[in-house]
Amino acid sequence: MIGYDRYEGEAALEQLNHVYEILRLWTNHWQPVMKLVGKDRIGSKLRKRYDVARTPYQRLRETRGMTLPRRQRLEGEHARLHPRALKQRLERAVIEFERLRTRPAFRQPASAAVECGPLQPKGNPRCMAGSGPRAVRFGTTASWS
Repeated sequence: MIGYDRYEGEAALEQLNHVYEILRLWTNHWQPVMKLVGKDRIGSKLRKRYDVARTPYQRLRETRGMTLPRRQRLEGEHARLHPRALKQRLERAVIEFERLRTRPAFRQPASAAVECGPLQPKGNPRCMAGSGPRAVRFGTTASWS
């Protein structure tokens, strides 16, 4: 969600905390998760079994050990949240956070990156013209054959 850019200062820290607070609400109330309930080994294969996808909020509501005031507070928090508005708040907070970056993360130079290979789709405009798949590696042209 945040990436690898560089951020410095109190304003960036405050905005990052704001992003994570909104993300916590989104994840716990509206993002369903499939929990692993078991693994079965059949010969050399491993078969995993998952529970039905539910949000952490739904799973917590189903627990029996929660006190009534805590349950009411949790349900009140959930009732106040609207998924579309919360998602929009999260997107705006991330955009505002990105404005505070001091410098972009390191990006590999184009001359050092592999441009084409045998698994690239035909007609990829980034691939070099020529006979057969070719790659650009560290400034030199090499064949994949």
